[in-house]
Amino acid sequence: MKIGMRTPSLNKSLKARTTGKLKRQMKSAVNPLYGKKGMGWINNPKKAAYNKVYNKTTFKSPLYNTPKKSKKVQHTNSPKFVNAQSWDEATHVVYTPLYTANKWKFLAITFFLGVYGGQSFYIGKKSKGWWSLLFFWTSIPFYIAIYDFFAALFNHEDENHNITIKGSTRTVTVEQFELLKNKENTKMK
Repeated sequence: MKIGMRTPSLNKSLKARTTGKLKRQMKSAVNPLYGKKGMGWINNPKKAAYNKVYNKTTFKSPLYNTPKKSKKVQHTNSPKFVNAQSWDEATHVVYTPLYTANKWKFLAITFFLGVYGGQSFYIGKKSKGWWSLLFFWTSIPFYIAIYDFFAALFNHEDENHNITIKGSTRTVTVEQFELLKNKENTKMK
């Protein structure tokens, strides 16, 4: 029986790494006792006793003692509450920006330049336009342009052939809301 530091075996450690999860799943499906703790004492008691004594009388090389990262992820199912100081009904407003554009110009730009985000630049959604321009090769902006085209086509227009397009809803403070409303009113004039 060996006493002292264990000599690492590269062959055994490589075999342990390459024995895949699928192989273990297949073995446990065939043999319900495979992989259960303490089964070594039932299957091969002599080997189990030897391993028990071996692990008690030897120690692992300090070179192999690397800190292991925990694979457990802690999930909390409790709801998260917003601090009362950071959220106040009186200081925050839900804001949906409205964009006004000529219907026929919007349809033409969407039809010809929709893949590149032209319709977003036309109505003032510059960030959406830049993302469409950046990812035009993925064909995602193409589908967005098709949606925008048909949404504008069936959108009601006023007497000047203008349509109103809703932007994405966001929460802003009252001061930001006032600034955005003033900016929106000056664009409509």
